[in-house]
Amino acid sequence: SSNTTFSTSEGTHILNLFVNDSVSNLNNTSVDFRVDTTSPQVSLIYPTNTFYSSIQTQLNYSASDTNLQSCWYSTDSGTINNSIICGTNVTGLSSSEGSNTWTIYANDTLGNENGSSVTFTQDTTNPNATLLTPINNTYSNSSSNNFTSNLTDNLGIKNSTLTIYNSSDEIVNQTSTNYISGVIQYT
Repeated sequence: SSNTTFSTSEGTHILNLFVNDSVSNLNNTSVDFRVDTTSPQVSLIYPTNTFYSSIQTQLNYSASDTNLQSCWYSTDSGTINNSIICGTNVTGLSSSEGSNTWTIYANDTLGNENGSSVTFTQDTTNPNATLLTPINNTYSNSSSNNFTSNLTDNLGIKNSTLTIYNSSDEIVNQTSTNYISGVIQYT
């Protein structure tokens, strides 16, 4: 028995072994083998890292490798390590309100594995705005008034705009605020 170590590069190789004895009897054998230390290329294409105002139902991706064997995906809304045929996009999913992280994985026949993830936010609920003051159908004896509102949303308010119209539907004043949640006073 003999043991020899060689260094080989990526790709397919053929190993030939020739042996002879002292009376010139000759024999040979060969094997094909592949060296693959490269993980599959995996890219999650959709959904993207953004905000969505609707439920996301599909996961689109690409996966490639010279020895691609299997693909699977996980979502944080209940689907964990679900096997799929490589190259087939996933439909029929259901994202959750708030933050979602979806991941696609692939491996090759030699066990090299890779994955790609995306985190996105789903917000399907409208913000709530309530004018606290002035009270509807009330009168004021001043031309300078304060207006108060209560603004709420599951994921926070991005901005709000208060517009005052006169009886002819003309804008007489308008003010905006950015990234505010809770009770707002406009003066």
